[in-house]
Amino acid sequence: MRIKLYDNQYSLLTTLINGVTSSDFNNLSYRNKVNDVGDASFLVRIDNQKITATNIQHYNRVEITEDDGTVKWTGMIIEKSVDLNTIQVKCYSLAHILDKRLTGDALTYNGQADTAIASLLSNTNSAEATGITAGDIDLTTGINITFNRTKVLSAMKSIKDSVDGQILINNDRSLDFKSVVGRDLTASVIFSFEKTKPELANILNFQVSDIGREIISKTYGKSDAISTAQENATIKGIYGLLEEFVNYREINNQTTLDNIAINNNSDSEISPSIALSPSVADNFEAGDIVNIKLDNGFVALDGNYQIMEKAVRVINSQKLITIQINDTRANFTDDIKKLKDNLNLLNTSI
Repeated sequence: MRIKLYDNQYSLLTTLINGVTSSDFNNLSYRNKVNDVGDASFLVRIDNQKITATNIQHYNRVEITEDDGTVKWTGMIIEKSVDLNTIQVKCYSLAHILDKRLTGDALTYNGQADTAIASLLSNTNSAEATGITAGDIDLTTGINITFNRTKVLSAMKSIKDSVDGQILINNDRSLDFKSVVGRDLTASVIFSFEKTKPELANILNFQVSDIGREIISKTYGKSDAISTAQENATIKGIYGLLEEFVNYREINNQTTLDNIAINNNSDSEISPSIALSPSVADNFEAGDIVNIKLDNGFVALDGNYQIMEKAVRVINSQKLITIQINDTRANFTDDIKKLKDNLNLLNTSI
């Protein structure tokens, strides 16, 4: 693995190498997320000549790559912790720069959601390049929203939420905005554990939490003179009336307000975390859809799931990968109710 350090305009400053006999860094970890900002961290020695104040300046850009140059993570430095001999460098993924840039004042988008996202990115880059380019931006649902010096990332999330879409900044620094981002890898990427065939498993363990504090069955929304009340009858039937009011100051028309309120209603959060065997090939990313077969005699998963988060720790050149997949309530709601939060379901050594 290698870590490339750039200035904020992507001029290369230095490359940190993880060699066989000596390394410029250790304790490397990184994480990518759909719809949100990921993070990374690594440890360097103060006496390394590559580690200068200029090279590890805040908001310098960072790329984590394979030795062959394949980019696995991209972001920027946001924090440093210094002790006697070492510096821990903490980073946020590239989406963070959109959280540090603002839209125009009284900026209205009345048309297709994808046009708005593309325009937001273009306008942001015209003020100063972010390093992010337009990727696959294709979600034509109509919106009518006004932003007033809003953080660009928040503005994009508002658009995403109003049309039930997804945002992902890929490792090549391109931004995708679609109903479902990522690639369909279900035919080639299969993660499995079957109690009758443990020797064939590539899943090490499985953790899940069933969190109910964010359940909403009815959302009231208001934006200036227009208002809405949207109820999810299915969620209400299970848990009862659980209400929330949101002031959507940016929404300009009834349809957009209704849609964003509908999407605000939510069931309990069930998002399983799956730790993979170190032997698993690292050929998938956050956003991709993979096939999962898991049967430990209590919980059974067998289907296609989207990776919402991918976290990697590098220990002695070995990758330990954990993925978090999309809500699987329909598959094992009744089983999860029998579990305690964060219960280790699989303690089998593989």
